[in-house]
Amino acid sequence: MALKLDVSKAYDKVEWSFLEQVLVKLGFPPPFIRLVMLCVSSVSYSFLLGGKQFGALIPERGLRQGDPLSPYLFLLCTESFSSLLVQAERVGRIQGVAVCWGAPAISHLLFADDTLIFCRASLECTQSIQDILEVYRLASGQEINFSKSSVAFSRNTVVDMCAAIVRDLTIRRENKMELYLGLPSRVVRSKRELFATIRDRVWTKIKGWNEKFLSQAGKKILIKAVIQAIPTYAMGCFRLPISLLKEIQSMVADFWWSNQGHNKIHWVSWQRLCDSKLLGGLGFRRLHLFNLAMLAKQLWRIWLHPERLLSRVLKARYFPWGDIFSASLGSRPSYTWRSVMAAHDLFIAGCRWRIGSRLQVRVWTDPWLPRLRSFKPITPVSASLPNLLVSDLIEPISVDWDVAKVQELFWPIDSEIILGIPLSRTGAQDLLTWHYSNNGRFSVRSTYHLACALEERPGCSSLGLTDSLWWRKAGCPLCGDEQEDTLHALTLCPFARLGLSLCSSFICVASSGVSGAATPSVPQVPSSWQPPPPDVIKVNFDGATFDQGKEMSVGVVARSANGHCVAWLSQRVAKPGVGNGGGMGHERGYLFGSTEGMEVVKHSANAVAHFFARSALHDAEGDHVMPAEALSLVSLDSLVI
Repeated sequence: MALKLDVSKAYDKVEWSFLEQVLVKLGFPPPFIRLVMLCVSSVSYSFLLGGKQFGALIPERGLRQGDPLSPYLFLLCTESFSSLLVQAERVGRIQGVAVCWGAPAISHLLFADDTLIFCRASLECTQSIQDILEVYRLASGQEINFSKSSVAFSRNTVVDMCAAIVRDLTIRRENKMELYLGLPSRVVRSKRELFATIRDRVWTKIKGWNEKFLSQAGKKILIKAVIQAIPTYAMGCFRLPISLLKEIQSMVADFWWSNQGHNKIHWVSWQRLCDSKLLGGLGFRRLHLFNLAMLAKQLWRIWLHPERLLSRVLKARYFPWGDIFSASLGSRPSYTWRSVMAAHDLFIAGCRWRIGSRLQVRVWTDPWLPRLRSFKPITPVSASLPNLLVSDLIEPISVDWDVAKVQELFWPIDSEIILGIPLSRTGAQDLLTWHYSNNGRFSVRSTYHLACALEERPGCSSLGLTDSLWWRKAGCPLCGDEQEDTLHALTLCPFARLGLSLCSSFICVASSGVSGAATPSVPQVPSSWQPPPPDVIKVNFDGATFDQGKEMSVGVVARSANGHCVAWLSQRVAKPGVGNGGGMGHERGYLFGSTEGMEVVKHSANAVAHFFARSALHDAEGDHVMPAEALSLVSLDSLVI
């Protein structure tokens, strides 16, 4: 059974002598106790009667309400009541209630002057509780108001026993729809009826506002500051019925478009008004998504504080052998757990591990890659290493990534991100962070925006497969670029450009079967070489990149007016932080011309220069013999002279 007790005049009846003894028992220093008791006992009251002030009443007990110190002192007093219940449970006079095997037994819950006591439905336990309440009353002055208290029994309790306990305690049985701390204490079948008070409160507010002259700006403030705040408290514990939220939304929409209670046309859908201001909306909340964001906060608290009572109870009942990430509904879940698990996918979609000690993060199943779409690797799980940890990818001595191993196990789209993650050399622990906040801490605001974004695209559970297919489709088998279109396949791809320079017609290129992905940063190579004026050396240059920009090279060729090759350069260069291969070729072309004593008066990309740029990535440097392929390209360009 569960006893809900209400203390009569809780603050006004606290005995000062009892409070002083509690402070002494808890070990506070005597000077501090004297200061506290001086603050408590220096209170006086005066009264106004007929506009005149009469006397000063000096109290002998009680705590002044409104004093910031009073709530803390009252909690210290109730600590003695909690100790009496714990002692009675220890000696077996009362037995707490456990939701399942392995869960902590709960004998009482305290919130200010509201108390819940859980025990077996028996006359012996009832008598023990009465004795404890009497001892507490005599010591502290706190007296239970049984007319405002109630008792609830489980469905398995015998009816005669229920009647005997109610008669013995002179207390009433709890109504199924009764509230405790503003929330339903028991869940009934009709959830809509259970939370009907929220709808009624919203309607009461709107009904009073309809009689006033309110501008749209005033209505906006009232909706955001008052209406949307009414269900927030309940949303943090339960998932409200969708039908109830739609009804509230309908009432708010009617209020927004109406004029003194007269309904008018809704010119814009409510979903459009709920869009962000950056997207043209007014920023009203989508209540069902905000509900999920509030419930996701409970999951974050369960993970962050596993030592708390709520976390221990839920873990013992629903995921005794795992963690909150692997939790499921289980068998016969409570409405509270169903509500919390409704936000499970949203919670997982925003959590990401920040790599520290690398001892507990699993490579294939844990979210740890810092990117927007999917925090897990897109690369298929290695059959030989299914239980791979992040620590296995790091050199133990240098505390750096094992580049060869990472590139061997993962696709380039994953390996690049992994190698870009900084590693801690101070032994910091792995930390679960909220990816969508700047400081890594959970926030309802960022979670709500994440829920809105996820509603616009497929569920987060399918993002891994989507990313995998997307990446595999975009890769170019020739140049390795990630962007694909027809223009690149026929003209802009370096290999396609080389084919164009060797063929005299577009049909020859089409028959060669060249295809791939776009590289917009590489300029298009002209199909023929234009000779410079007499006595002028023309320098052509080009740059090339391989492996998605990881390697880079430049090619430079200098020719006279009659097409003879005066000098040429094929060289690898360090990967620049900003820019592309063409820009690097531009720089090397000028340097090459000035070094050889030439005056560079014209510069452009050319098939010969492009050939030298591509060959530098594969051929050894220092070869002073021009390759046969380059000679053929030079001869082809000379045909236009």
